[in-house]
Amino acid sequence: MSGLFIAIEGLDGAGTTTQTDLLTQWLAGMGKPCHRTNEPSRGPIGVLIREFLAGHNAPADPDALALLFAADRMDHLRREIRPALDAGMIVVSDRYVLSSLAYQGRQGNLSWVRELNSRATVPDVVIFLEVGVSTCLTRLQSRGTTQDIYENEGVLTAVYDGYQAALAATPSDSVVILDGEQAPTAVFEAIKKVVLSRL
Repeated sequence: MSGLFIAIEGLDGAGTTTQTDLLTQWLAGMGKPCHRTNEPSRGPIGVLIREFLAGHNAPADPDALALLFAADRMDHLRREIRPALDAGMIVVSDRYVLSSLAYQGRQGNLSWVRELNSRATVPDVVIFLEVGVSTCLTRLQSRGTTQDIYENEGVLTAVYDGYQAALAATPSDSVVILDGEQAPTAVFEAIKKVVLSRL
């Protein structure tokens, strides 16, 4: 694969979608071939997961959801990510494996979730937006949209701890932690520096 694979990670409300959009627009504006994607994916398994996250018939067992996320990721890799990388594109994903480690691994099964995702392509760089739970909650509430099953203080606090555990167990040379509490424009300037150093 000759492309560049970037994953942007963080809690719900951390700004991953905003920064993924800004980054892909900026890359396209520079004439760089890029592909924007997200997880859950737009594939059939990802669509099912989105229904569950909205609170519709979610599996009672959290391990079942972890399996679905891993299956969606493998399908996503085959349908979108690997073909784009093979074509020499820059792939920017709004969430990836680190999200599974934090969200599904937070219940004490981190090593199992890591094993489920062991065949997933490793990003060239993971950008983690460090944002506190209270800030994320404020941002989520200001959206005025229906919150999903993860968007409450108790879950976000547990997921924040899950991210810290996942980050501690991830090779530091592939992860860049940025202060996501800043204004979106300031966060994006920091992201641009990270990406430019890898182009």
